[in-house]
Amino acid sequence: MDKATVMKYTKGKTTAELEDLIVYILKFNPDSYGDFLKWCNKHGSEEIKNDAKDKLILELWGQIEETVDRANKYGGCDEDEEYEVYDALSDIEKMARNGDISWTSRKQLIDEMMAQVYYDNTGFTDNLIDACMAMCREENDWLYLIEKLRKRNSSWNNELIMGIYLNELKDEQSYLDMRLANLNTGYDYFKLVNYYLDEKNDINTSIKYAESGLNADGNISVLLKFLLEHYTSVSSDADIDRLFAISEEKNSDVYGMANLIFDYYKDKNYEKAKAALYKSCKRARGNLHTEYCRLAKFIKPEEWKIEEPKIFSEIKNKNMDSYLDICMDKGLKETVLNAITGNKRTFYDTSYKFAQKLKSDYPMEVIGLYMSDIDDDISNGGRKMYQEIVRRLESVKDIYENVLHDNLTFKNLISDLRMKYKKRPAFIDEAKHF
Repeated sequence: MDKATVMKYTKGKTTAELEDLIVYILKFNPDSYGDFLKWCNKHGSEEIKNDAKDKLILELWGQIEETVDRANKYGGCDEDEEYEVYDALSDIEKMARNGDISWTSRKQLIDEMMAQVYYDNTGFTDNLIDACMAMCREENDWLYLIEKLRKRNSSWNNELIMGIYLNELKDEQSYLDMRLANLNTGYDYFKLVNYYLDEKNDINTSIKYAESGLNADGNISVLLKFLLEHYTSVSSDADIDRLFAISEEKNSDVYGMANLIFDYYKDKNYEKAKAALYKSCKRARGNLHTEYCRLAKFIKPEEWKIEEPKIFSEIKNKNMDSYLDICMDKGLKETVLNAITGNKRTFYDTSYKFAQKLKSDYPMEVIGLYMSDIDDDISNGGRKMYQEIVRRLESVKDIYENVLHDNLTFKNLISDLRMKYKKRPAFIDEAKHF
């Protein structure tokens, strides 16, 4: 309905009648209450605006509170409801940060939101905490939120409380007291290390706590790397070797440490650099071909000649893809061909990767690889499988045309497939461009 129509229908109405109209609309359309408050917040007097802000922020929460409560009960909600909750919490947070909301309303929201946080079964916990933090202005507000957070003792809540002490209340003593009372993991110590670095510019105290944290529970890799960076900057070889030994003893990021130590020693101590590089190769996951090439480039030729066969064998047992990459470097193309044609189903993607590299030397064998199982795949597959088959046929077409220079054989192959699978319209459709 446009403005002219509204003016026509309400012309001559008294203020009381217009008020009755608004009440009537809100009664039968409760979802419009929020829009009404937004209008009042924009067009009302200062007193009305402030009152509308309070009611609007509570209304926004009221619209999603039941959904959040239900999500806590059942461990989540559907996607549309999730977006609704996230959007509303974002609006609430913005209003709390920018609007002049009374402490009474902000306190009510903290109470009701923290009641949902305690369940911590929705996926909304971080957003609820952000909204609660947006409610805080003065010292007493923050202390009230800290009191709420303390009701559920957890490492996460403790981190939130310490962050409030340090960043919001600027109460470094309370932060330190709490941090020192909660040094359990390597991460806890690293927080203290960063505090003394960032807030105090005190490298010596940072090093002291980093060293102490090496005996902590959990992951200590961040402490090892921090200390390694320091000791490499002052060329303390004894400390560097000690840290590497601790990394191995505790099995903490040995690969990362080995690479950093190799970079440190490679121009000053060949034996230590070589030892670090060997450990990097043994601990590496994924592309061992790169590790092999690094070893081959760095190790002295006379040593590499003796040690290479063992490394080559270890890589074969650990990562077939990397092993075949090395075989290609060595010119062992027949070895690669036998591997991919004999174990196609074992490493499916690898087979096709190396097929492309071998097509010029072994065109018919590679065509056989692409065509193997194609009848079973067409008979048992759906459109997604047919699209994969067409990609294979594209590779077969490329070999016939550009390697064997035999377009006719490929055309006959496609013709046979169309005839054989004419009752598979989805396959015929996917292969129509041949």
